[in-house]
Amino acid sequence: MASSDRRARERERLREEILDAVRSVAIEDGWAGLTVRKVADRIEYSPASLYLHFDSKEAMLEEVRRQGWAQIGQFASDLSVDLTAEERLVRLSLYPLELAEREPELYQLVFGMVLLPAPDDRSPEVLDAMRIQAEVTDGLLTKMGIVLDDPITEIQTLQAAIHGLVVLSLTGAVPGGLDRARILAERVVRNTLQAWRVGPG
Repeated sequence: MASSDRRARERERLREEILDAVRSVAIEDGWAGLTVRKVADRIEYSPASLYLHFDSKEAMLEEVRRQGWAQIGQFASDLSVDLTAEERLVRLSLYPLELAEREPELYQLVFGMVLLPAPDDRSPEVLDAMRIQAEVTDGLLTKMGIVLDDPITEIQTLQAAIHGLVVLSLTGAVPGGLDRARILAERVVRNTLQAWRVGPG
């Protein structure tokens, strides 16, 4: 049993090493420049060894994507209770921009700027992250006394505006880049919250 556990731990360690190498290559060469050989060279393994852990380059990308979604869910769960409900909702709404600033390659992969043949949008990580975000958002809106007639549409509209600013910044279409996008995005969020408080008029 001990030997079996040790092999399982070693296998998991190597998988994470491979995924770390995937991210490292993507940072240097972009997702378009990622190849299995580059990943293998980065960790000094043969390409054939990598295929013992992942069926394809796309499988590696999908796993990094799932981990990115898990990271989003964790962020939503860990929002500080020391902040007001409004500030927590602003932080949550702006998280895509924060991710793009810190890990632009991961943002691109998680939110579809890198097209995968069949992204697994039903994976537990994706579903859990979406559920947590929805539950946290709903709870914060309740604390703020905001009731929306069509919350799904309203929240999706806000999210679309934030992602639009991020994508435009990453492609160089917003002068000032992500710094300017953060200012604009926070204004969008706060103005939207104010409109939600007032309600349709």
